[in-house]
Amino acid sequence: MKISVGIGSALVTASCMVALVTPVHAQVEEIVVTARKKEERLQEVPLAISAFSAEELQRKGIDDLSDIARLTAGVQFDTIFSPADTRVVIRGLSPTRGRPNVAFLQDGIDISSEAVASAGGSMLINPRLFDLERVEIVKGPQSALYGRTAFAGAINYVTKRPGDEFEGKVSLDVGGDGQQELAGGISGAVVDGVLNVGLNAAVWEHDGYYTNSVTGADIGGEEGFGVSLSALFTPIETVSVFARMEYTDDEFGIFPWSQLPGNTQLPIPPAAIGTVISPGVPGLAISGYAGSVPDADQQVVRSSPDPNTGADYPGSSREIFRTSVILDWDLASGATLSWLSSFADTTTAQFEDNSRQGDVNTLAYFTLIDYVTDRTTWSQELR
Repeated sequence: MKISVGIGSALVTASCMVALVTPVHAQVEEIVVTARKKEERLQEVPLAISAFSAEELQRKGIDDLSDIARLTAGVQFDTIFSPADTRVVIRGLSPTRGRPNVAFLQDGIDISSEAVASAGGSMLINPRLFDLERVEIVKGPQSALYGRTAFAGAINYVTKRPGDEFEGKVSLDVGGDGQQELAGGISGAVVDGVLNVGLNAAVWEHDGYYTNSVTGADIGGEEGFGVSLSALFTPIETVSVFARMEYTDDEFGIFPWSQLPGNTQLPIPPAAIGTVISPGVPGLAISGYAGSVPDADQQVVRSSPDPNTGADYPGSSREIFRTSVILDWDLASGATLSWLSSFADTTTAQFEDNSRQGDVNTLAYFTLIDYVTDRTTWSQELR
C-alpha cells in the first residue's frame, strides 16, 4: 500500500492506488540530463544513457541502486555477505576487488569509494534515494569525463533543487515483513528570484524476509533515517550558487546465509602439486559439492550468535555527513565557469561472523569481521 499527498500553492491532492489513463496523443516526457557536465535533452546526447526521473523513482518504489539495476539493461548489482561488499557491473565489465570500475557521483561530485574489511565498493556508493531529482547511468568507458574510475561507466545521483513555487510532499510506503517508509519534503522561495530553500527527510524500517534458526530472530532487515537541507542562491541572472547538506544514519542486519556442506571429494590436478600445493600435504583432495544446487528458499539459515550477548551480531552500519557547494557563472562568451566543492565525514562499521555455522564453538579466528572505518574527504574542482 502506498499513500502520497502533494501540496501546491493552489492545489491539494491525495492519492491511494489510483490508475491514470494516458491519452494516445500524449507527448513523450522530455528528460534533461547532465551526463556531459551540461544540461542536454536525453534524446540528443550521443551516449548510451538510462535516466530515472523523481516521479519514476517514486512510482516504481526505487529506494537504492539495487532497484535501479533491476530496471536497467546491461547493469547488474551484486551484494555478497554485507552491504559493503558491493559490485556493480556495466556491460559485462566486472570489478575484481576494492575500488569499483564504475564512477559514482552526486551532483557531479565523485563519491566513489572502496570497502576496507571486504571486497567491493563500500556502503557509500549506494545511498538511500529519498531526495533525488533523477538518476543517470552512463554506459561504456567515460574516463575522459569522470576520471580513471569510470572505465565501465558512471552513475550520477542528481539531488532535487528547490524551486520558486512553494510545494510540499508526503509519502508513506507500507509492506509485509515490517516494511515501512515515511518521507516528506518542502521547498519554496524565501526571497523571490534570489533565494530558494528546500528541506527533505525520510525514515525507514524493514524486519527482513528470513529468520535465524539458531536465535529465532529476524535477519536481513534494515532501519535508518536521513535529512537534507538545500539552498539555491541567485544574486544576479548569470550567477547561481547551490548548497546542500545531508545527514543519514543506517543500520543493516546480518545477511541471511546458508552454507551447503560438501557431498563429494574432488581430486587435485597433478599440475597443481608442487607449484600451488606442497607435495607433503596429506589427502590430495578437496571437499566440494556436486549435482543440482537446492533452491535457496528451502535452506535453513544458521547464523552463529555473538557469544558475549547470545543474540545475533549487529551487522553493518553507516553514518554519513556530506556538504557541497556548486557555483555556476555564465560568461558572456556562452561558456560556463563552475566551481564544485565538497566535504564528507563518514563512518562505516561491520561486526559479524563470516562462518555462518550456527555454533560459536566452530568460530574460527579469521572469520570474525569487526571493522570500523572513518573517512574524511575533500573535493575541489574548477571547470
